[in-house]
Amino acid sequence: MWTNQKDASVTYRFNGTKAYVVSTVDPNHGEMSVYVDGQKVADVQTNNAARKRSQMVYETDDLAPGEHTIKLVNKTGKAIATEGIYTLNNAGKGMFELKETTYEVQKGQPVTVTIKRVGGSKGAATVHVVTEPGTGVHGKVYKDTTADLTFQEGETEKTLTIPTIDFTEQADSIFDFKVKMTSASDEALLGFASEATIRVMKAELLQKDQVSHDDQASQLDYSPGWHHETNSSGKYQNTESWASFGRLTEEQKKNASVTAYFYGTGLEIKGFVDPGHGIYKVILDGKKVEYQDGLGNASDVNGKKYFSGTAATRQGDQTLVRLTGLEEGWHAVTLQLDPKRNDTTKNIGIQVDQFITHGEDSALYTKEELLQAMKNWKDELDKFDQTSLKNTPEARQAFKSNLDKLSEQLSASDAKPQEVLKTATALQTILDKEENYGVEETPAQPEEPNYDKAMASLAEAIQNKSKGLGSDKEAKKKLVELSEQALTAIEAAKTQDAVDKALQAALTSINQLQATPKEEPKPEPPAQPEEPKIDYDKAMASLAEAIQNKSKELGSDKEAKKKLVELSEQAIAAIEAAKTQDAVDKALQAALTSINQLQATPKEEPKPEEPAQPEEPKIDYDKAMASLAEAIQNKSKELGNDKEAKKKLVELSEQALTAIEAAKTQDAVDKALQAALTSINQLQAIPKEEVKHSNLPTEGVKELSLVNQALR
Repeated sequence: MWTNQKDASVTYRFNGTKAYVVSTVDPNHGEMSVYVDGQKVADVQTNNAARKRSQMVYETDDLAPGEHTIKLVNKTGKAIATEGIYTLNNAGKGMFELKETTYEVQKGQPVTVTIKRVGGSKGAATVHVVTEPGTGVHGKVYKDTTADLTFQEGETEKTLTIPTIDFTEQADSIFDFKVKMTSASDEALLGFASEATIRVMKAELLQKDQVSHDDQASQLDYSPGWHHETNSSGKYQNTESWASFGRLTEEQKKNASVTAYFYGTGLEIKGFVDPGHGIYKVILDGKKVEYQDGLGNASDVNGKKYFSGTAATRQGDQTLVRLTGLEEGWHAVTLQLDPKRNDTTKNIGIQVDQFITHGEDSALYTKEELLQAMKNWKDELDKFDQTSLKNTPEARQAFKSNLDKLSEQLSASDAKPQEVLKTATALQTILDKEENYGVEETPAQPEEPNYDKAMASLAEAIQNKSKGLGSDKEAKKKLVELSEQALTAIEAAKTQDAVDKALQAALTSINQLQATPKEEPKPEPPAQPEEPKIDYDKAMASLAEAIQNKSKELGSDKEAKKKLVELSEQAIAAIEAAKTQDAVDKALQAALTSINQLQATPKEEPKPEEPAQPEEPKIDYDKAMASLAEAIQNKSKELGNDKEAKKKLVELSEQALTAIEAAKTQDAVDKALQAALTSINQLQAIPKEEVKHSNLPTEGVKELSLVNQALR
């Protein structure tokens, strides 16, 4: 039966769990709307280049057992014809079908076919599957396989793997064989797709590393106003998607587009060309692609070629866009019906049918998945040592600017993938250029000298040498002079390099200092009493230890350390001048007292207490400062030469000192100290990697990854 009256309809009533609409397709036929149980479910195109009868144009989803209706409505006024419907009604037992009817496999590799149970899965049922020869026979092209696959209740899909043989006879040929379902048990049925053809060939003949995706794949991002048809005969997987200016609002006309987000090395978009289709604009990773021969279908306008869907006659399975040879990684391609180069008052259209990704493990991804991959890559870039780039506008400065821009784009609530990928491409370009790496062309700021380490090393050397010299007064006098010179030189140094040189010179001089050669002892005057022995070693060791401890305690307080140097010089001079053990002990005690009383320079003058105010409880700032200084010193040693981490340590130290100083009670001091120690302990050295290409996680066997966005 047929009709060419718009809105004319026919309704079928049936009992069962699934139905199939059978129609005639024809060059002069049009669209029919399909309603299931009163709800519109699809618009089906019955227009076809050649007339064919008994074509299955629509398949319902699995339905609940019971009575249902299918209503077919003439949508446009063009002729439509229906030959009836097939229905499945076997008490929910369902039927078995092969998911695909054609497979291609490399010879010597196994092929896996998928069997579905549709229209119900009540109770267990078994399907018998066999292989049969085609142009290839078992034992030469494939291994004969027979299997009984049992589906438990509720189970709807199983797979069967069949080995193929790496044949050498006629190695360049393509052979095929068949996989067939021959019977089903327990009242289940065999469906329409009960056999598949397996084509076996050498690797070079395969469409290597290409993955086809339907136009209605969930990952594709269509603008509002597109129409998505299902069960369209003659289309890839019997579906199609289209849009036309005649069906769009003025706002929708501004951006009639579809965007594919993918991982791989290329993308091909296939669809229909037609006299009524228009000129397209193609955007790749945020940049417009100018048409070149081989990139897809094109139209010539005033001597310039543009991507388009225009052709003299309507044809399907045409390549609209083909972008290959891209860097392996994340990409976005937008195909738009260009509102500037088409007359938007006319019914100009665009129609897509298939998306093919290129590259090993290539695939489509959602917008959200792509943005998450970019966030992961951005987190890696945050760890990158930017000082390995030259400090020029083209290198380090451009990298920092684009990294800040990427952070801002990714944090936006309506992040735009094309803009994100454009910025990511700019960052990758900076990282890929060899000339962007090397010595900075602008002088770097000098780092703060590490006086603590130098003073500790000097004190240790003095102490060791003092022990080595024993009771040699002359040599120890020389040691005192060398120590004074070393302290003065280190104090005067303004850079780390100068501190290191001053320390090295001092250590060399101290290490070269030898005990005074002993002369033959002259006979002692018999009347002279023996002078009491003076233990300079113990005094010098105690002094050195006190200097070292106080230096650690004072941290980065330059003024206090300067005072420490003065006290050290005075103490050494006083001990040197002492002629008796008692004088040495007094000089040492006075020095230790002065050193112990030395405090860090106060941040500000304390205000005089109000005479009438009650005495505040005593606050032990000294203990807190000592604990903080010890933690800072330990963390500084742990961080080694990590400049970025040490810069952060300085910030944490300043914040801690300010917080402790501001505390007005012992409890507040303790809390400020504890917070500071926690922050300092959690501070970690920044891992330094020097990687040309770094892989991001991928999904499953390949988590989400960014191979082209790589660190050098």
